[in-house]
Amino acid sequence: MNMYSLPFASGEFSRSSFRKRWQAALIVLLLSLTAGAQEICNNGIDDDSDGLIDLNDVADCICNSVEEITSLIPNPSFESYDCLPMTFSMLDCATTWEQATYGTSDFFLNVEGGFWDPAIPMPVPDGDGIGGFIISNQLPIFPSTDTTLYNEYIGGCLLNPMLAGENYTLQMDLAGSSWDGFNSQGVYYGDVDITIFGSPACPLWPIVVDTTLMDYGCPLSVEGWIELGHVNYSADGNWQTVTIEFTPGVDIEAIMIGGPCDIPDDFSLDFTLITCYPYFWVDNLLLNTSASFSTITTTGGICTDDLVLVNNADDTEEEIVGYQWYAEGVAIDGQTDSTLALSTLNLTPGTYQCVTFLDNSTCNTADINVLPPAAVFPTLEADPVVGCLPLTASFSNTTPGQTTACVWNFGDGESSTACEPEHTYTEPGIYDVSLTVTSAQGCVFDTTYTQLIEVFGPPAISFTAAPQPAYITNTDISFFPDGSDLVNSWVWNFGEIAPADSSENPVVVFPPVPGNYPVELVVVDENGCSNSISGFVVILNEGFVNMPNIFTPNGDGDNERFRPLDTFVGDWTLTIFNRWGEAIFTTDDIQSGWPGDDATGGTYYWQLVPRANQRGENQSGYVLLVR
Repeated sequence: MNMYSLPFASGEFSRSSFRKRWQAALIVLLLSLTAGAQEICNNGIDDDSDGLIDLNDVADCICNSVEEITSLIPNPSFESYDCLPMTFSMLDCATTWEQATYGTSDFFLNVEGGFWDPAIPMPVPDGDGIGGFIISNQLPIFPSTDTTLYNEYIGGCLLNPMLAGENYTLQMDLAGSSWDGFNSQGVYYGDVDITIFGSPACPLWPIVVDTTLMDYGCPLSVEGWIELGHVNYSADGNWQTVTIEFTPGVDIEAIMIGGPCDIPDDFSLDFTLITCYPYFWVDNLLLNTSASFSTITTTGGICTDDLVLVNNADDTEEEIVGYQWYAEGVAIDGQTDSTLALSTLNLTPGTYQCVTFLDNSTCNTADINVLPPAAVFPTLEADPVVGCLPLTASFSNTTPGQTTACVWNFGDGESSTACEPEHTYTEPGIYDVSLTVTSAQGCVFDTTYTQLIEVFGPPAISFTAAPQPAYITNTDISFFPDGSDLVNSWVWNFGEIAPADSSENPVVVFPPVPGNYPVELVVVDENGCSNSISGFVVILNEGFVNMPNIFTPNGDGDNERFRPLDTFVGDWTLTIFNRWGEAIFTTDDIQSGWPGDDATGGTYYWQLVPRANQRGENQSGYVLLVR
């Protein structure tokens, strides 16, 4: 064990006095053990001019670092091999690794003569070798509409068994993409649960997950195999470090790692132009008790601007008397607490160390790699994107990876916070649609699809009829639509008078009976949009009005007004005269007639004069008003 010595003066001193002195002695504590070295290990300066600063000067600033984690998985970075892989399906060339099932997982080795592919993201996390596997719900050589699970797994037996009831952590580096075996296609599938399974005994490899040759499912159908844990993973084409924590219920001697038993629906192979596999590369698989991993944890996040590193060091034998934080091995001035507020200090992603000083004049170092947030490029789908008013469209957030919040702007002033909203457009136009998503790390990303939605208004339409008004002696009426040039179909409805007519300019014979007859026109334009308009045609009597010779405005509700005996008599002016020839009442609304309100009982003279285009001659006569 390497440790710093504390050159305090001889003699005894209290623990409290020690605490007061440790900061003053820190520079001395971090000096090199060799007499000639002058590097001060916590000031961010290359004191001895050797080009190395603070912890990077390992010759002068050696502290008892947390011991390197020994993985229970042998050959965790695929660096040892028994043969050179020449093509796919040669995972067993990697020492101690096995193709766990009949799904043929792969071994890639970036050395001369080894099987490699330029589509693999570089640099790889550790060394020259990596493993790889497919997760899909279709066999890559038998595409069909029938879903058939196709999972490939990497597996092997452990150096030492995992014990029931103990907390364990699997930390590994993953990179996922769609891949045709030769090139990355740049298309990323959605989230998937990368899963670790375990068995209490080391089996004969590969295990048979089903007796049918067409089933390459998960191992839960095999006696003894159980799911230990999983992590929800969203591929972005880059290496990511993921962690699975679990507590086995039985002792475990063998493991396999790959896809879940329930494969997402979108993990199907694309055989349209090229074969795209949902492919995953894996490296640096560290498996051990959870207590073996770094004592530094995080709270908050970079995107939420509240990321804090927390040193959870808890030495039960010695008391902690101080801390010093470093970025990439260089001391951060003034950061001597157990926490480091990265966001508050505007620090960027990278590797951070924390040296913990103990009261027995020793120290230890823990480190953590703070990864930058993965970029998220929001994607969306809408259906339909073209239609007539009112247009109701369904929107879907198809952004790869996990998103925790959505905000939609539909381009018409309306918005939604649902991730799968429906929206109805009530005005014609072309609309941009924007989607803003929040990633699982709290990062906010947005995108705008310009001119995504096109909404057509109803076609403009009106109609005229001739002649209007018509008379009972000639009821052949022609109809003429007027409106949008886009109209390509017409349907005329005349109620009970005549059947519907789909010609543009129909001629309809109405009955020779005075009245108002309803007409409706429905049109459809080339966009499939419809509109309708309603009106009436008027049939009038031929210039003669039947008038009563007596009326009784006495409030009994019968024969209360002097008006025509027929309806639809046309346009006339009615004038009432008293016995002295004085006009006492006149109206153009002969259908309402004369109420006789202020007149006394007796005989009155009336006259009808045709108005406007009304046919007929002046009519006159006498009427008796009886109270």
